[in-house]
Amino acid sequence: MLGLTLKGAAALRGAECDELAARLRAVMSFADTVARGTAPRPAGYALRRLAEGAWTLEQAEAHAAGSGGE
Repeated sequence: MLGLTLKGAAALRGAECDELAARLRAVMSFADTVARGTAPRPAGYALRRLAEGAWTLEQAEAHAAGSGGE
């Protein structure tokens, strides 16, 4: 059985926190893009995919602009 040391667990949590912080920054940046005028339905879908981590900021912006995202 594999075990996780306290130091390893802290490193893992730190990496997860960094990933979530980067995702939140991308969502905030996307919100700025949407505020400049984007159709609600594509923007909502793109925001969900971005927040889930399934899309990059660039993919979300491209989808919201109408050029697809997948």
